[in-house]
Amino acid sequence: MLENIYVTKPATWLHAAKNGAVHAYRDRLREISAVRGGELQRRVWYTEPLPADGKPGGEENSPHLFNLAKYHYQGRMDLSVVDPALHTSLHVDDPNTQYYMCGPGSFMEDQRNTLIKLGVKPEHIHTESF
Repeated sequence: MLENIYVTKPATWLHAAKNGAVHAYRDRLREISAVRGGELQRRVWYTEPLPADGKPGGEENSPHLFNLAKYHYQGRMDLSVVDPALHTSLHVDDPNTQYYMCGPGSFMEDQRNTLIKLGVKPEHIHTESF
């Protein structure tokens, strides 16, 4: 689904994982984030990064290269973090933005509550648990 969306409109991929060893599709997502001038924004959280994962945000200092980092934040996913790069990529100011989540129920409930606090309408948030 993501590979069809990002070629027609801007998209943001948010992902939480323990570290790079278990981060599903990391390399493919970095590849497609490198094309179309950053139309696909990635923000990734690792709770227990490995030395091979490097530091959050990598060594990059430009917004486009920051997008290609292996991961961006250490700890649990927290959408309320005051970070301009994260806030912009969430598109909370665009009333047409739709949000799709999958994951464990408590994780999605936390993210859903934060999005609503940020001003997202509940009907724009779609979930699928696993």
